[in-house]
Amino acid sequence: MRWLDPDNNFSVRVSHPERMSFTKSRGNNHYDVLATMNGYNIHSTPESENDLYDVWEAKPDFFDEVCQYYKDSTVVRCYEQGCVCDSEEE
Repeated sequence: MRWLDPDNNFSVRVSHPERMSFTKSRGNNHYDVLATMNGYNIHSTPESENDLYDVWEAKPDFFDEVCQYYKDSTVVRCYEQGCVCDSEEE
């Protein structure tokens, strides 16, 4: 997944393909996504790439950023909950 980080000059973030974690805590269960930045070496450990990643909690505003990034894409299509499908095939 890709998205633009509005808090950092709209720089591109890319989710690490193998680093998503689920945190289970009373009343606050959530997923965290390791968001890599330009120059991040995907084959190294996050600890060795300390300045080239941050962690995003997968909440509605995160998904809004992902959908916004792919808004005009012909390859990736995002669907929102409750959205009406305008296709002949649902």
